[in-house]
Amino acid sequence: SPTPVDMLKNVVQALLEIKPTALVRRIVEHVQLHINQLGNARVASVCLGVLARAGLVDLMEDMDRGFRYDVGVPRTLPTYEALIGGYAAAGDSRRSMRST
Repeated sequence: SPTPVDMLKNVVQALLEIKPTALVRRIVEHVQLHINQLGNARVASVCLGVLARAGLVDLMEDMDRGFRYDVGVPRTLPTYEALIGGYAAAGDSRRSMRST
């Protein structure tokens, strides 16, 4: 069954701590399995937000690509905000400006 959206933040955080190399693949696969419930920008922004707050730009970009290309979720204002926040958290203002 699909993970409730309000729990996804905790799932992403746990995967980040336990198995970061599998995080993007596992989340994207889970979303694809439950595309009708989870294949949306709200879910994408929740997942991106966890990685953004951690300042993990490479994982955040991988997750963004997974949602856009594998799931088909377009970027929205909340997803852009998460991406820009992630670049800012990592101190990468040049990347932040390229995302806009």
